[in-house]
Parts: sequence; C-alpha cells; structure tokens
Amino acid sequence: MYEKIHSAGKLKRDWRLWLAITACALILVICILPIIFSANYQRQYHLFQESLADSTLYSRQNNSLTMERDGEIISLDTDGGYHKLLLNLVTAGAGRTGEPPEETAEIIFTFGNGASLELWGVELVGYVDTDAEYGLFLRYTYPDGKIYAYDTAEINMDKALTLLESD
Repeated sequence: MYEKIHSAGKLKRDWRLWLAITACALILVICILPIIFSANYQRQYHLFQESLADSTLYSRQNNSLTMERDGEIISLDTDGGYHKLLLNLVTAGAGRTGEPPEETAEIIFTFGNGASLELWGVELVGYVDTDAEYGLFLRYTYPDGKIYAYDTAEINMDKALTLLESD
C-alpha cells in the first residue's frame, strides 16, 4: 500500500521538457541578438550626430571651422555651403560602418576642438537598395580621438562639393 505512495512522490525526469526549455531559450537569444545589435548601431550613429553638432557649434562660437581640399586650407563659415552639406548628411541617415579608403581624404574639416570630419568619394559595392554607383565615405574623429566611420549611397562627392560651393 505504501509502495504506491512512495513511487508517486518521485518525479520522473523528462528529457523532452528540458529539450523544449533549451529550444525556447535558444530561440529567445536568436531573436534578441539582432535587436541588441540594431540598438547599438543606432546609438553609435546618434552619438556621432550629437558630437558633430557640438563640434559645429564650437567652431561657430570660436570661428574655427577649416576645410582642407587639394592641399589648400581655408576658413569656413558654419552657415551656407557647410550647413547645407551637414543637413544632407543628417537627412541621409546612418550608412554602413566600415574602414575608410587607404588614400588621403578628399575633404577634411577641422573644428578647433580636436574633432575632424573626413570625406572620400567612393565606389559603392554591395548596396542592393540603390542604383547609385558612387557614394560618400565619412570618418568622424571625436575630440577624444575615438572614430566613427561609415559610407552612404544617399550623397556622393559631386553633390557634397556642389553644396559646399553654394552661397
């Protein structure tokens, strides 16, 4: 009589339950990782935008924005062409992060606070959502030396130069 009670108290270890729990945990991890990656990607771009805006404000307040192109360094006003270029870059949104080309940047902006923005005209490789053949690669160096770099198909070097030369 007591045998039935003692044997009913023992739990059977069902391997199928543990397999189901493991599968659910694995699916959860697979679903969460892309969300974490995407959030980090957007956070980095947002930090870049904030720092670029801060550097632009610094250069406006101190009249310290310079542009180097073809070995010539000129002082720029933050209004006019630079402002239009900045608006186009922000409107273009985040591009693909990566390493810059090996050659020297075609345009280098320095802000006077230790930050710089370098631009290259690049051939686009691997973009599937655009018909553009050429785009722009940007490398922003934060005042503390940290680097954020990406390319975009939304604007190319010809358009950047046209915007800079306007006004």
